[in-house]
Amino acid sequence: MITINDKNETYVQLDIDSEEDFRQVFDFFTIKIPGAEFIPSVKMGFSSGTKKFITPKGELPYGLTQKLVKFCEQNDIKVQDNRTLLTPEISFEQFKQFITLLDLPFTPYPHQIKGAYEIIANYRRILLSATGSGKSYLFYLVFRYMIFKQYKSMLIVPTIDLVNQMYTDFEEYFYANSNKLKKKLQECTDDIEKESIKSSLEDIYLKRKQTKCLSIEENFAKIFGGQDKHTSHICKISTYQSLSLSQDRVDPEYFQDLDAVIIDECHKASADTIQDILNCSTKARWKSGGTGSLGDNIVDNLKIEGAIGEVKKIISMKEMIDLGLATKIVIKPIFLQYDPHVVKDIKTMNYNEEDKFIRNFRPRAKFLARIMNAIDDNIMLIYKNIDAATTILEELIKLKDPDRVFNIKDFRKQNDLKVYYSQGKTKSTERNKFRQYLEESKGCKLLGTQSIIATGLNIKNLPFTIFESIGKSSTLTIQGLGRGARLHKDKKQSTVFDIVDDARYYSKRGKEYPNYKYKHWQERLDIYYSQEYFVDEPIYIHLSEDII
Repeated sequence: MITINDKNETYVQLDIDSEEDFRQVFDFFTIKIPGAEFIPSVKMGFSSGTKKFITPKGELPYGLTQKLVKFCEQNDIKVQDNRTLLTPEISFEQFKQFITLLDLPFTPYPHQIKGAYEIIANYRRILLSATGSGKSYLFYLVFRYMIFKQYKSMLIVPTIDLVNQMYTDFEEYFYANSNKLKKKLQECTDDIEKESIKSSLEDIYLKRKQTKCLSIEENFAKIFGGQDKHTSHICKISTYQSLSLSQDRVDPEYFQDLDAVIIDECHKASADTIQDILNCSTKARWKSGGTGSLGDNIVDNLKIEGAIGEVKKIISMKEMIDLGLATKIVIKPIFLQYDPHVVKDIKTMNYNEEDKFIRNFRPRAKFLARIMNAIDDNIMLIYKNIDAATTILEELIKLKDPDRVFNIKDFRKQNDLKVYYSQGKTKSTERNKFRQYLEESKGCKLLGTQSIIATGLNIKNLPFTIFESIGKSSTLTIQGLGRGARLHKDKKQSTVFDIVDDARYYSKRGKEYPNYKYKHWQERLDIYYSQEYFVDEPIYIHLSEDII
């Protein structure tokens, strides 16, 4: 029999009266580290290459408790849960009634209400909700409740861009109706109608007073860079980097008065970073996270789940498309095929050598530039390597203006060709401008690195995307697809051109030797099918070094 007892906010204590039961659960929570065979200490026999989630003393990360219970049920192991479980302090019906007091600009979708309540009622949750499902609106509902109850809360996001975007979104949600009424009042000439508008504004103010939130500015603080982290605001929005304990940017005591810690895009934070922050948040009852997709590394996923809690699916991209909440996504593979002598050379290369060769292959860059130039609508190319992107950009400018002297700096800002280039060093203010240009214009070309563009950038007017070298990561692939899924009045579908570098080598006997890039495509195809995306018939393009 296994007894689960409270220990602290990080671990539960397991009392196991059978050595056989202990061995079963210990083995279940011992996971091989992906790629362990390449770790020097494993090669030399100094390490087993595994991560053990149960300590020899029987301590298990708090968030993995449900996994333990399910395992015991499936293996006929008796389990008794003696934890002091927190009961919801508000019912679902009461929460829906509370939402009616928030003067929202539009009615939340059922999955947003459900997700917000999952966090509030269950305290420890990871919400799995598709990219574009409106997590900022969901979080807004959660934080308005936290303000109403006067709970000190923190929202942690991966980038400064998302700090600004989240804060701006909250402002728009809060002030939308009152700003419309104020503008209407200024333009109104009828005295009776004026009184009606004033009455509506008074009603909004009373609701704000009732929910203890008179303004966004008084309640929310943005924490990043060199800004003062110690503020009187009840809610803070910050980045993982700004709160790093390993770099001594904050004192562990900084988190000890928090009642709630919500981590957005939790798949992007290193598991250790999440654990450091949550372990220091000793008072926090709420420890929750949200993500569009979990990563491929099972060890990192279990560490994140252990630190936060059970994963709860809210809505998938397929469900959003079926409900008309997202644009239909069509994946169009483009197979780039190479001359036989090039294929023979690629066969002898390791991954890094192949990757370098392909990204420097000029005919490939020319072809990708031609795709971007041929499309009259907005298109974004998500690239992996700066060298490859620079070459593609240079070829694109030649097509658009052959007489122009190429200077990459000209395209990190607004320009007459409507071609924009974003990478790690691009300031967040500039990246937000790129988003604005695409929303307000047509025919824009945006080249952006995976880490900057593939996650967290909200561009509705984006009907075309190119995966230049997205790799095999399910997280990057799914998040990248989500960039074009947002609804826009002028967009009927989102077309994603998936570039497949097909340099398969065939022996005289017909044996196939797939190159690394092609293997990555096969893994992406599995992701597309598992997520029920529509994959169109491929286009085959022969790339020759003779192409001018």
